Amino acid sequence: MVTTACPFVTNTTCFVTNAYPLVTKTYAFVTNTTCLVTNAYPLVTKTYAFVTNTTCLVTNAYPFVANAYAIVNNA
Repeated sequence: MVTTACPFVTNTTCFVTNAYPLVTKTYAFVTNTTCLVTNAYPLVTKTYAFVTNTTCLVTNAYPFVANAYAIVNNA
């Protein structure tokens, strides 16, 4: 019983020892990715809002420019 259990314990210990750095690296990767996404999200939303506002501004300004152009031509 002891001879069969010993390799199992040794192999399990070896497996855990080798797996632990992988787990910590994966955890660090997930943490860093989450942190990156969390930090990038406001930037993305701000950029999106900026593009939306700029598009809206251009859309609203276009008739004004067209009218001013017509006034200048008619004058």
